[in-house]
Amino acid sequence: MKVFNYGIFLNSSLTNRIERCIFCEHCSLYKWSSQMEKNPRQRRSQRNRQEIIDAAREILISQGVEGISIRAVAEKADYSPSALYRYFASKEEILSALREEGRQLNTEIQRQNIRQDVSIHDLFMSLASSYLEFSRQYPAHYQLIMNPSDDVPENFEALRKDPQFT
Repeated sequence: MKVFNYGIFLNSSLTNRIERCIFCEHCSLYKWSSQMEKNPRQRRSQRNRQEIIDAAREILISQGVEGISIRAVAEKADYSPSALYRYFASKEEILSALREEGRQLNTEIQRQNIRQDVSIHDLFMSLASSYLEFSRQYPAHYQLIMNPSDDVPENFEALRKDPQFT
């Protein structure tokens, strides 16, 4: 199985440590390096966190960003609102997790549609086409990613200081 590095991101949910996101060509899955060697408690926590993200995604798709609140996500995931804070410090962290999910989906579409061995014009056309395809397949994620929000840096200097910027 061939595995290669995809990028480095800051995991701000519980630990504030830098993790490497890898892509496995064999199974076409993105995985965090820290997910590969976890004990049962950590795996259970990761599953619970994913259940919360899944509930938030359902709300995002059915009601849009405006429908997402800690209380609404907790109700959908069958957790108490206070239990969600064990996994996410705020609504913004949940939205950031959904944005990251959307970015991964967009990257996968781009990986499938963009060829490197074409002219610059064709490269830009295929990039534009992949964004349109992403917006058609995942309209809620597209809106979440493409609209300005709290996790967008204020200016270029703030972006350069961001540990996720490499």
